[in-house]
Amino acid sequence: MRSLRHLFLILALAALPISQGIAQDNGKDEAIGTMPTRGMLAEQVIKYFGSPEQKIPAVGEPPIIRWVYEGFVVYFENTYVIHAIATNGDKK
Repeated sequence: MRSLRHLFLILALAALPISQGIAQDNGKDEAIGTMPTRGMLAEQVIKYFGSPEQKIPAVGEPPIIRWVYEGFVVYFENTYVIHAIATNGDKK
């Protein structure tokens, strides 16, 4: 049952549109938006947006990790961004 909930969460996140944010790493340091984009590495997120205010531990298999920033939350599968969601600044 627990893994079914995680699967649902992953599918729900995959269905949501991703905000335009940072271009895929092409050897240039170009910040072009306000949130990370799908496929970015955790190191790239830290490079462009700094350290998160809060890191939520991994849950499920594959591990899904959540980093909370002021104004958005980033979801990772292992070390890759799978989604970023704008918030009103509340820490969730």
